[in-house]
Amino acid sequence: MKKKYYYVIFYSEALISALNKNHVRYEVIGDGTIVPKMIRFYVYEGHPIIHIIPDYSEKEPIITNVFSEKELTNADYLTLYPIKPVIDITNVQEAFDFSCKRISFLGDIRYRHLTQKSCLCISPFKGNEKTYFFTESTGRHILFVRKDIQNVLLENDIKGVMFLPVYKNSRNKTLTDSGFLQVLSQNILYSDSIVIEEPERITECPICHKKQIVDAQGYQLKLFSEKILANQDFYMTEPIFGQGIPSSLFIVSQKLYRLLKDQHFDKNVKFSPISIINHQSGDGSMIDNQS
Repeated sequence: MKKKYYYVIFYSEALISALNKNHVRYEVIGDGTIVPKMIRFYVYEGHPIIHIIPDYSEKEPIITNVFSEKELTNADYLTLYPIKPVIDITNVQEAFDFSCKRISFLGDIRYRHLTQKSCLCISPFKGNEKTYFFTESTGRHILFVRKDIQNVLLENDIKGVMFLPVYKNSRNKTLTDSGFLQVLSQNILYSDSIVIEEPERITECPICHKKQIVDAQGYQLKLFSEKILANQDFYMTEPIFGQGIPSSLFIVSQKLYRLLKDQHFDKNVKFSPISIINHQSGDGSMIDNQS
């Protein structure tokens, strides 16, 4: 694994000179009039330019983990992230129960938790026909797939996957088939399945006292081995990750990962290996939201 540092920094000739001197490829974006002129580039962990950047900008980079194909194919389980939020849910108020109200610093009413109670409706959407996985427009809470995937997973005896119909709002406000399905899991990994090595990432809801994990840049999921069921290919964690309303992480077996790659269903999806830890070894600690 190596860490990728992605920067977008206001244009300066001095920074351009430093990038050229350190043989860093970059792109200049914006015209400097209506759109600010910026320099966009990335480097990997250990590159000398990383230590020079604070001289030109205080803006922090976006840091992501980059895994080799060997690391991905050697992992027993991997997280699956749909990369682009592209589908708009139109019945949020009807489809979810909201709980633990709070008031934002602007005086708006917000909520700390949501629970889905019915099928979802979406705006008309087609997208790239070679893309099979999608999330919703506010982030990673929901996982959508094209209907084509369902039969492939069933034919290959993929276990642990559930599908819910997704409807489309037509112009006359009637509900029709959208061509998409929502993916859920029969296997929920609760908070006591997750290895916690950095307690400072744990926050607590002041109302219901449920805890959640702020998964900062570069976070890699670790699970206790005894919580993984044999012969299951798809899991979800309980909604416990992220700032604001917490969401679930989606987890696939190596079998499912290879199937998605072989069928070319992996466009628009990012995978990260999961570390499986023996609880008896005493490595890490856990949190428990079930009490």
